[in-house]
Amino acid sequence: MCLDVPHPSDGEPGKDGPTGPKGATGPHGPRGDRGIQGPPGSMGGAIYTRWGSSSCPNTSGTELVYHGYAGKSQNNVDFLCMPQYPEYNSALQYRSGSEHTAGVQGVKYDLPTNISANYHSTPCAVCRVSTRASVLVLPANFTCPQSWITEYNGYLMVENHASFKSGTICVDKKLEDIPESAPPAAVRFNIIHVEGHCNSLPCPPYIDHKELNCAVCTK
Repeated sequence: MCLDVPHPSDGEPGKDGPTGPKGATGPHGPRGDRGIQGPPGSMGGAIYTRWGSSSCPNTSGTELVYHGYAGKSQNNVDFLCMPQYPEYNSALQYRSGSEHTAGVQGVKYDLPTNISANYHSTPCAVCRVSTRASVLVLPANFTCPQSWITEYNGYLMVENHASFKSGTICVDKKLEDIPESAPPAAVRFNIIHVEGHCNSLPCPPYIDHKELNCAVCTK
């Protein structure tokens, strides 16, 4: 047997040559095991106010955020759902009496169809729907479009004061009231039914001077 013995005159090994071209991609390996399920992500949702009620509807995924009293300022078009228990910041200086500020007052009913509730405070509830993202307040209907969920329905109402601008609200048909009576002269903001008038709406299908319904829908 002959052994390859280095010759005493051989030099040091040379440097590596350049890298050769990349070979073809090999086949995929087997799929690994499924990992542990992570925590649930935050779902979307929608917020709406249920006027004329202190609770939220018993629909899927609906929860009460807070409830209180309907309020309004003459400087603002929108109605406000004032919490039942206000919080005041002790670091903010304020004083009693009239100042250069806007005032919020309670909203009362003024309804010929429900005399017993007249001049009583209007309750409200702020509701959150965790499984639906869109809210539609549908006037002149008490049912929602197909594939939408009816949260509640009732009557379209607006503030009864010619000097102040006001948006419309959908007041629940059950119409809860808070019996805190006040004489009519002391009531600045009260709400009345909205009717359809034939001088600008087609009649039929609308009926002249008939109170309009409404529905609050989510999807």
